[in-house]
Amino acid sequence: LRWSRQGHVPLHGNDTHQGLDEALALHEAALAQGPETGDQADDRLQLLLQRGLWAQAMALGPQRPDAQWSAFARAALADVYLSQRQPERAVVLYRSAIAEYPRDPESIPWRHGLVYALLEAGEHAACREALQTLVADVPRFRAGVDGQRQANPEYVHVAVLHAMVNAYLEDTRQARRLLDTIGALAPFSPAVRQAEGDLALMRGWPRQARAHYERLQVDEPRARAPLAGLADAALTLGEYPLAEQHLDTLRESGQNPTR
Repeated sequence: LRWSRQGHVPLHGNDTHQGLDEALALHEAALAQGPETGDQADDRLQLLLQRGLWAQAMALGPQRPDAQWSAFARAALADVYLSQRQPERAVVLYRSAIAEYPRDPESIPWRHGLVYALLEAGEHAACREALQTLVADVPRFRAGVDGQRQANPEYVHVAVLHAMVNAYLEDTRQARRLLDTIGALAPFSPAVRQAEGDLALMRGWPRQARAHYERLQVDEPRARAPLAGLADAALTLGEYPLAEQHLDTLRESGQNPTR
């Protein structure tokens, strides 16, 4: 099952769905040979989440105590609860997963999720604390395997998160300053460009936001976030048929448009 998922699941579009469906079919065949093991349950949960079958995954989650799911499965399930606007449940799962890998690079995406979950839950002090700890743990440079200093690939993403949390907490000027700083270091980063569009939209400049999203789409034609941004911009401008067109494209690509 893991071989099929990792070796034969393409990265984009309908082929991704086909590969995941094949992996799920292999899982069902394995179940016919005996009871489901803990590892198999973990695989099934994460495959369902990757396939976008969130309702099935959420129904599967409570069938076992949280502690019986791996940290990776708990974090993946937390992602879904956050996307379904249940941040309090997401916070519990993220914290549980992170506790097993407190300073491990594996947990950095989970720590991103925790920051957003705390923000959505209205726990702003805890959100700022989790964010500041994350910022402190992800320096711009790190030691490579040869002992030489090299750029830390997570740095830009954490810096963008830092800026956008300030924006969500209504400090758009500080967000602008932080984005200017990271933009000077990584002007072609898709994460920075997406944040530029999101910040412009938040500041009430939908046409400027659209320009950012359109430029990003040229470089990242398969990316879904700029398409969601274009839908937001169209809605803000009252261009409802265009917004619906963007949302239809998102639905066809398998993305759940929850923005």
